[in-house]
Amino acid sequence: MKKIFVFLIIMALVLAIILLGVLIYNLDVIPGILGLIFGLIAYYLSKKVIA
Repeated sequence: MKKIFVFLIIMALVLAIILLGVLIYNLDVIPGILGLIFGLIAYYLSKKVIA
């Protein structure tokens, strides 16, 4: 599950960089926010103790 979110983080960041290079600033915020959300979820899942 954590690997899925790490993959989504990478894809969101790549999309943000591409949109920044194309100079579409309005759409550049969305992948950045998604990357942050997926990063927080991956962090939470990495700290979760499986007993």
